Amino acid sequence: MKLSRIELLVVEEDEDRFAGFLAQRVSWGWEVDYPESGRVRFVIYCETEDQTKATGRDSDPAQEFPRGVASELLRDVRREWPGVVCSESTYEDQDWSESWKEFFIPVRVEDTFLVLPPWLKSEGEASGLIPLLIEPKMAFGTGHHATTALCLKAIAMLWREEAVSGNTGFLDLGTGSGILALACAKLGMTGLALDIDPVAVANALENMALNDVSQGVAIRKGGLEILDPDRRFGLILANILAGPLVHMAPTLARRLESGAGMVLSGILREQAERVENAYRDQGLATPRRLTEGEWVALIWA
Repeated sequence: MKLSRIELLVVEEDEDRFAGFLAQRVSWGWEVDYPESGRVRFVIYCETEDQTKATGRDSDPAQEFPRGVASELLRDVRREWPGVVCSESTYEDQDWSESWKEFFIPVRVEDTFLVLPPWLKSEGEASGLIPLLIEPKMAFGTGHHATTALCLKAIAMLWREEAVSGNTGFLDLGTGSGILALACAKLGMTGLALDIDPVAVANALENMALNDVSQGVAIRKGGLEILDPDRRFGLILANILAGPLVHMAPTLARRLESGAGMVLSGILREQAERVENAYRDQGLATPRRLTEGEWVALIWA
């Protein structure tokens, strides 16, 4: 399969902000490397527009790469990030699933979780940690990005502090690969994972099956609007973006049980105070913060 390969060269101090920009447009992920001092290279793959026209197919959630988005992405980058060096080329994909194996490194989270792909399952079994097997596909959430890692750290921390337990019912909003719901399920919790992206829903279901988590977690396509009006949760997880988190503050606050916990991520340092204020306006206390680089997770418990 021929793919469009987009390279974006960014100054190092803009790395996290640019990653946040991409996260709103590129749900299937990207590669990052550091070709020279002071520069970061983002590499994104998608199916070529010529191939889209030739096949005459509509978007298919089962495809590994979305079609016909390269020109739109490049247009947005050039408009909003004029200093970014952009280039596009054609890449002949021989076996993309095999290429993941060359660079997928297991992620250790505190002394609790180990995130790894299914072909490294034996390493997880021997680690003494709770293995989270994730099939790396288009859906966001392999544990490598700081926003996901911060959420996993927060879940582990709340578990150690006994702020959550096997009796806690959770909501994972914007579940992506299902990694956060999976972590909660492995700790004995039950709950609901939501995502508006059918690709994410399919990937989350696949990852639950990989981990033999067949009960206790319901995965649904949709957002808060599909919930029963009176349903409340003992733990809410939302690794999204600052803007939507601010907008949803009144609704999310109403979904918390008395004494419940909440973890919000996808927030840059300069956005954290704005998100905090939105939830304080709903009567919540000042949250704790976990930070990694330019990213922040806010934790109520």
